[in-house]
Amino acid sequence: MKINKIAISVFFVLVSITILSCKKKNPTPQPQVVPIPEDSTSTNADTLSKLVINLSGMQNLNGKINVALYNSEASFNNPNQAYRELFLTPTATSMTIEIDSLPAGTYAFGIFHDENNNQQIDQNWLNIPTEGFAFSNNVIDSLVVAIQNLDINRIYVTGLSMGGYGTWEMLQRRPEFFAAAIPI
Repeated sequence: MKINKIAISVFFVLVSITILSCKKKNPTPQPQVVPIPEDSTSTNADTLSKLVINLSGMQNLNGKINVALYNSEASFNNPNQAYRELFLTPTATSMTIEIDSLPAGTYAFGIFHDENNNQQIDQNWLNIPTEGFAFSNNVIDSLVVAIQNLDINRIYVTGLSMGGYGTWEMLQRRPEFFAAAIPI
């Protein structure tokens, strides 16, 4: 059972590395703001909030950007239980997505760039996504809390090729978090 938990944690760390491993070739231009229509179902505008998502590193402007917003841990990453879904046409390699009229609370999001508009995340023979994807920040903190019997003094990160860049990125953002790192 402990091996399964370790395997799951390694998997999530590798996914996080993949997300962070996009090497920026040139400075990105100012992101274009994509306003999302307000939700008219709520009546008290004073208690509503706005979520701003800064999205960068898209490789091209093909297809659609699919955004799923979740308002509970139980529904996260289940596309059938998304609180809100957005399907946007990319207009620049960096975009800012604003979602208005949200009740106060905790939210998470998942995004994927459906480059060929087939409405699924394409994968290679190792089941690694071949289209861009991203998740909310602080995923690692959530994983640490979710995994029982985890020695927080022994969390390691590694990455191969572009994942090596992600390893350096994670070390730069959270140097106190990892006991060791092996960028390859």
